[in-house]
Amino acid sequence: FYNVGLELSKALEPPAVDAPVAALMTSTVLPTDPADDLKGEDKKAEMTHRRLHQAAAWAIKAANAASYFNRATLLWLHQMQARIPADDIRTHQDINKLIVAAEFSADATLNAIKFASRAIASSVIVRRLLWLRPWVAATRNKWKLATAPFKGSKLFGEALDLVLIETKDGK
Repeated sequence: FYNVGLELSKALEPPAVDAPVAALMTSTVLPTDPADDLKGEDKKAEMTHRRLHQAAAWAIKAANAASYFNRATLLWLHQMQARIPADDIRTHQDINKLIVAAEFSADATLNAIKFASRAIASSVIVRRLLWLRPWVAATRNKWKLATAPFKGSKLFGEALDLVLIETKDGK
């Protein structure tokens, strides 16, 4: 609904589960949704966190659009104020009040973007921990992998490359 750039739109999509992680859970060789291989409550948790990620992404898009128009409103109010004669003090005071309100709204929408971004980051960490549950590894190592910086379109991305061990088959 809110028109944002393609790059931002892709960045806000819930990340896909990396193939090596999904392969540990897979019970079939047919390509399916990796979440289908999770058991009962884990599958529900995965779907819930995907929806949370999507809701936070929508909040970012909405706040981004609102912030843009709040900033445009500020520009228009300043232009309007410049056209009003200096001796019309009452109108200047009224426009100053509108400017303060628009500035507050613009700042609040930027804060909403920041908070929704943090919700997405938390969602990624929780999804990572969910997918790492069956891994046999020290909790400290799982936590380090789960909290690695998120980049790209995969749930673990480059952070996973550092912990993968190549087998004799080159896999």
